[in-house]
Amino acid sequence: MTTIDNVIRRLIEASGAKTQAEMLRILGFSGATASTWKKRGEMPEGSLKRASIACNVNLEWLSTGEGEMRPGEATDKAADLKILRAVIEAVEEQLQGEGKNLGPAKKAELIATLYEMFAEEDNKQVDKKTVARLIRLAT
Repeated sequence: MTTIDNVIRRLIEASGAKTQAEMLRILGFSGATASTWKKRGEMPEGSLKRASIACNVNLEWLSTGEGEMRPGEATDKAADLKILRAVIEAVEEQLQGEGKNLGPAKKAELIATLYEMFAEEDNKQVDKKTVARLIRLAT
């Protein structure tokens, strides 16, 4: 099994999916994405980061299989997932509303930045105006 096949297998496990197609859908990747990764022999760093955040797994474990799958689980996972989902939904809604599109790496970086920003706030609420401003900066 190749390295990328192992990464895909770990993604399926981490996302709770039963198939590669289900994992791609859960993580918001297009159906052809895994084929592209396999042809290249690697998964782009931005996609790895996006997937590790979405699945709440250690980036090192996802990319290499080494280390713990979910180390440092002291944070409230349910709250983190709620914030992450809200960020992803806000980004997707804003992009669709403005008729804009971001490449996977740029979108992953935007989502990661927004997630970190809102997770640090006291009220942990996703501000759609802030999302819109950052999308305008990114496009």
